[in-house]
Amino acid sequence: MAGTDRRQQDVRRAVGQSAGRQMRTQDALRQTAGRQTSTQEMAIKRQEMARQAAAEAAKLRQTTAAKRNYTVRRTASEMAYERDIRENAAWQKEVQEREAKEEELSKKGLRHWGHVGQWFKMFCWMHIPIFGFWYMVVTALRKKNPEEKRTFAKAFILYRVLVLLLALTILYVFYRMGLGFIEQILAYVDLHI
Repeated sequence: MAGTDRRQQDVRRAVGQSAGRQMRTQDALRQTAGRQTSTQEMAIKRQEMARQAAAEAAKLRQTTAAKRNYTVRRTASEMAYERDIRENAAWQKEVQEREAKEEELSKKGLRHWGHVGQWFKMFCWMHIPIFGFWYMVVTALRKKNPEEKRTFAKAFILYRVLVLLLALTILYVFYRMGLGFIEQILAYVDLHI
């Protein structure tokens, strides 16, 4: 698109210069006519000026064609250069992103093992019979602990309370069943003694 705009500008410039030359030729002819030169001299001058104008137009056409070819070649080489720069920039960006991801993963890996160690410690403490329950209560209520640990501690406490209630219910049922069973055994023994 830019090449065609340049060509059009070159053609307009050439037409403008050519029109300027014609006007100069006509001015020169008028001046020479004003001096009352012979018609033969005027014809020679016209031919000479026409030759000069034709030579300048040919030279301009050659220069325009050379410029056009140079522009096309330069544009193609510039496009290749720009494409190489873009590809190189994209490659460098990709390498930087990959390095940043690797660095983030290595940092995250260290943090990950740190978190695993903290969770492991938490599991060890919570399985100590009485101390573990109180440890989880403190963990659930302490504001400095991360939200996920506090939530886990609350869930663990709820689980322990439900298990305790279930165990107490089962013990009560066995106690009631057991008392009746023991009374029957004692009554049977009393009868046979």
